[in-house]
Amino acid sequence: MKLSTFFPFRYGILLKLFTVVLIVLIPIYIIVSLMSNSGVDIIRQQILMLMEQKSDYFVSATDSELERIAKLQKDLADDPDLQSISIRPDTLRDYERAKAINDLQSKLRTLSESSRYIKEAFVIIPSIERRISSSTGMKDIDQDEFSRFLTNKASASGLTSIDGRIFFVLGVPYMTKINYLMIVELSISKISVDLGSLNSTGNGTVFIWSNETNTPSVIPAVGATDEVMSFNLNSSAHEGNAFRIDDKNYLRFTKAFELPNWSLVTVVEEDQILLPVHSFKEWLIVLSVASIIVFVIASFLLYRFIHKPLRKMMQAFKKVEVGQFDTNLAHTNKDEFYYLFQQFNQMTSQLKILRVCFRK
Repeated sequence: MKLSTFFPFRYGILLKLFTVVLIVLIPIYIIVSLMSNSGVDIIRQQILMLMEQKSDYFVSATDSELERIAKLQKDLADDPDLQSISIRPDTLRDYERAKAINDLQSKLRTLSESSRYIKEAFVIIPSIERRISSSTGMKDIDQDEFSRFLTNKASASGLTSIDGRIFFVLGVPYMTKINYLMIVELSISKISVDLGSLNSTGNGTVFIWSNETNTPSVIPAVGATDEVMSFNLNSSAHEGNAFRIDDKNYLRFTKAFELPNWSLVTVVEEDQILLPVHSFKEWLIVLSVASIIVFVIASFLLYRFIHKPLRKMMQAFKKVEVGQFDTNLAHTNKDEFYYLFQQFNQMTSQLKILRVCFRK
């Protein structure tokens, strides 16, 4: 049974007003929501594009610098003084050996100062059991260090990670018994400082990742805490550009270096980047609810404004139905109801005259 059966007039107009409000508001809300979701996708793509641009610049510059370091290392590995000391030390006189060692140390120092990414350059020469360094001079070979460098010298990238330190290790000759190892240690602190410049907003993390060995290597940005380091390792286990850790959404962009198995990884917290959009959506919901409330109240007031004079007219018609032609309606506002009430009063006056005439 219809509601109007019990309330024939009270709810008809009001329900229609509410329906009109919903018909207007719901499509607007849906359209704005779709636009908001589209905006999220656009912002996400722009973030990934910005991450790609920054990563491309850093990787390109770093590749060029590492390539230059590797070339300088190889050039020094072919140095005549180094070869004479390592291959035929017994043929050299004492002053010739001393001069060759001093010249070699000077060349190692020059190599070390040629790039801010070089922390130390040194040579390990088994034939004379000496380690000649750009920073510490000449000292006895550390056999444990020498053994580890021998084990790791043949990595695909040319880079070797030992105890959290990164080295270019070059054995000469390359395929037979090693006469000497030419080693360049990279400055992780300098690389970390440059990585920090990629994350100027502080929202997220940037690090260099390598899975070349059984133990993955990570070079973090400057100032990285143990928590950040743990996050870096954890995030590397996830695949794709988007992933979720501890109920937080993240965006990641990975750019490979020319060195095999080494990559620059940039991770940002998506919720923080999209906070203005999420805030907009929350305000949209609040404003939508507020708009519905305002429209409902306005509709109810409009309903009361229309219903009150209509009810007065309905009551007057009921009186006329039972012959009370003396009924008059008064309305102070100069609106449509004022005109209707005047016409109603004229009608009752005419009916009253007709009734008198009919009785005569």
